[in-house]
Amino acid sequence: MRDRPNLTLSVAGLTLRDDFEDGQPRVLDVDIGRRLGLVRPEDIRWELHKYADDLAHFGDLTSFPIVHGEGNRPSREYWLNMEQTFFVLGRSETQLGRALFREFIRVAGLSQPRSRR
Repeated sequence: MRDRPNLTLSVAGLTLRDDFEDGQPRVLDVDIGRRLGLVRPEDIRWELHKYADDLAHFGDLTSFPIVHGEGNRPSREYWLNMEQTFFVLGRSETQLGRALFREFIRVAGLSQPRSRR
């Protein structure tokens, strides 16, 4: 049982939730796909499968079964932890993806202030 309330936080338009067993903040895969501007946000799952070994270095790739589409096809939704989210955004080859990556770095306090000349 948890001794604190669940956290929901929005960073760069992505909602992080920590109501998982491990208590880590996580982001829904299709939310990342949507913010990256994918026409079909669920196509982000192809990238997750492609980089599954790399993502596993940052922890378990948490997923849950879902029923997808009108054909009631079984599928899985993935909830990425912060490190996995950083990795996916960093691998994005789009302008929007790079902007989201920079915003995550800024919000996480990983960036250093630039000196002005």
